[in-house]
Amino acid sequence: MTTVSHPSTLSAALFGVVGLINFIPVVGVISSARLGALYGPPTIRAAMADPSLVVLLRHRAVLLGIVGAILLHAAAVPNARPIAAMAGFISMLSYMGLAATAPRKSQQLTHVLYVDVVACVLLAVAVVM
Repeated sequence: MTTVSHPSTLSAALFGVVGLINFIPVVGVISSARLGALYGPPTIRAAMADPSLVVLLRHRAVLLGIVGAILLHAAAVPNARPIAAMAGFISMLSYMGLAATAPRKSQQLTHVLYVDVVACVLLAVAVVM
């Protein structure tokens, strides 16, 4: 006998997965080494030459943490899902658009682009459930 998950439970799980995907980069706030793991050594070498870029990358990590936290909250609170989905889509789709049109990008940034594509699909499934 197969068990079918309740759509609301699956939707919550998908919001949770997408929330974690968005929340993970918050570790970049801790140090430049963590940023290097996220964005690749060439990006961090360039950032170290310009401390302002390190600040911007750390700030990006904070903003992604906020989006991730909102999505994680929405996994537990269904009424929060519409605004959380909107925040998630805006964040991921804006990065995807910027990254896709960049003339050159590192392997790590391309990886983030693909992860965001998958996360957007998962979020779309969660929204329609």
